[in-house]
Amino acid sequence: MSYGQHSLNFELRIFVNDLLDRLFAADEINCRVDQLFREANVRVAFEQMDVWLHPEQG
Repeated sequence: MSYGQHSLNFELRIFVNDLLDRLFAADEINCRVDQLFREANVRVAFEQMDVWLHPEQG
């Protein structure tokens, strides 16, 4: 685990029999984690930044 500026970063390592299965396995895990978070009402907060554009005054 490491600390990001606005996050806790976890690393999950998995082993697959064939290197070609790596992307499929990662997608399956990401989808399952998302599903479990939704079922448990876990919400991930993201930093919000407002950008205000003002017309140039000449």
